[in-house]
Amino acid sequence: MHLLRPWSTRLRRVLRATSSAVDPGEDDAVPRESTPEPACRVMLTHDDLLWSKTSEDAEGRITLALLECPPRSIGVLVDDNGDSLGLRLSRAEAQDLHRSLVTWLASTARIVTS
Repeated sequence: MHLLRPWSTRLRRVLRATSSAVDPGEDDAVPRESTPEPACRVMLTHDDLLWSKTSEDAEGRITLALLECPPRSIGVLVDDNGDSLGLRLSRAEAQDLHRSLVTWLASTARIVTS
């Protein structure tokens, strides 16, 4: 678990930077006449996921998960203390991710146990 701590902290920083870049929360912005309804939340169980890993540290809990998105894509989900972010990867993008992970694992020459 301690090996994931630096990565979970880094991932949190990236997610926060991304969310503030998307919605900087400027107070001087002109209010809109009507705001769109928030997107409905999707509740997933462990049975819905292909793989998941949760890490917990002083900043809270972060979960990274993969799930199948029919017909030919995969979903990458990140949940940082209840704030969720999702990304859909095509088959080609998932293969690129796989190739990058395999290359990185091979170059580190460390044995990985589950």
